[in-house]
Amino acid sequence: MFFFSVLKDAAGQSITHRWEYNGKRVAQVQFQPQANHWRVWSSKTLMPDQTGTWTVEVLDAGGNVLLDLFDQGSEALLIDGTGHLLWREVDPEVVLELLLAWNRARCRPPLEDAEVAGVVESIARLHRAE
Repeated sequence: MFFFSVLKDAAGQSITHRWEYNGKRVAQVQFQPQANHWRVWSSKTLMPDQTGTWTVEVLDAGGNVLLDLFDQGSEALLIDGTGHLLWREVDPEVVLELLLAWNRARCRPPLEDAEVAGVVESIARLHRAE
């Protein structure tokens, strides 16, 4: 599983992805952004028996939670999925179709198609700029 973050105004700060499984910390990955707009990712290989609750938190240097993937719901998962697929060089139109289908099948309630398209386009634009 991959978690992507787009960090804004974070140059010179310490940012951490904290992974938890069923409420227990299993990994922490620290980043030192070198510019005010910086993209980072971390990953965790899941074993077949690890089907419980996973969360990823983004922390600042003081340990304050900046983002909690579990609390952010559908949009955060779409952002994560979009970043992962674009990073793997999947065509943005294919990414949109996949995430529209995923949203309709898995999100309760599903996001509006226009919102999904906006998430994909925004991340694709950032990806093209790199």
